[in-house]
Amino acid sequence: VSAAGSGTGNAIVDPVGQAETVAAIRAALPDKLSIVNYHVLEDKTLVWTVSKSGVRAATLKVSRAELEKKVRRLKDLVEKRNPGTKIAAAELYALLVAPAKIPDADTAIFVPHRSLHLLPFQALRGPKGWLVEERAIGSAPSASALVALLRNRATAQSPLLALGNPSAAGGDPSLPGAEEEVKRIGVIMKSAD
Repeated sequence: VSAAGSGTGNAIVDPVGQAETVAAIRAALPDKLSIVNYHVLEDKTLVWTVSKSGVRAATLKVSRAELEKKVRRLKDLVEKRNPGTKIAAAELYALLVAPAKIPDADTAIFVPHRSLHLLPFQALRGPKGWLVEERAIGSAPSASALVALLRNRATAQSPLLALGNPSAAGGDPSLPGAEEEVKRIGVIMKSAD
């Protein structure tokens, strides 16, 4: 995902969907919802938060290699149920979530990039506890994909696509419990009217 300027305004562009102007994204968002977009570069990471009320951007002084290392460490600690998880989770919260300045009452939809796709955002720990205890959260593959879903949500219910335990590329670890979660969601969705 990248931000690009043009003569008519800013746009958020991603390889999955069509470019959307920031104004169009903001118009599609309901109140109390923020999209937190990340873009990991070799020497820094960019984050911008888009909500109905505006856009906030920050440059995080963390390189791609350092971020990958921190994400892998947290995943390993979580998988091993290591007591050091809280410290690593707080470090990543301070690094990634605090600078995004998400309004307190907003649901946060994270749009990860590179190694952040492996990060369990809900397991980050802020001053109020685990992120999932602080606010409602979710993720989207791109800002434009989320906007497309928001625009089409009034239409008939779409079938569910839930991905459980994908094969990891490059030696990335599997996602423990993800397959079981998807099976349980499937049971719930079958019983819904």
